[in-house]
Amino acid sequence: MPSRYTFNDLLGLLVFSRKYHFTHDELDRRIIAWAEDQITEGNHSETLLILASLGLDNQPERTEVELYMSRYMAEQRIDLPSLKEAALVWIKLFVRQLSQCIHS
Repeated sequence: MPSRYTFNDLLGLLVFSRKYHFTHDELDRRIIAWAEDQITEGNHSETLLILASLGLDNQPERTEVELYMSRYMAEQRIDLPSLKEAALVWIKLFVRQLSQCIHS
């Protein structure tokens, strides 16, 4: 099943979680799921392959997830969004979840 989150969504959540210190376990799983989807879709990045393989662990290490996410970002020359952009991502995803609850 493809990830519901874009790479930019995940980066925004990562920045927002660093500032407001909410639980990272679910975010780690979302990042790994995104990496798995990228590999399935034909992205041959060795860094992404390692990131996706962290899903084989019962409890992926936060430091490893961030390490390989950072390496992938460096390879692709991608910067983290600002805190303001990250907050907008969080709001967008929160409103999406609320909308799904209302329509369920």
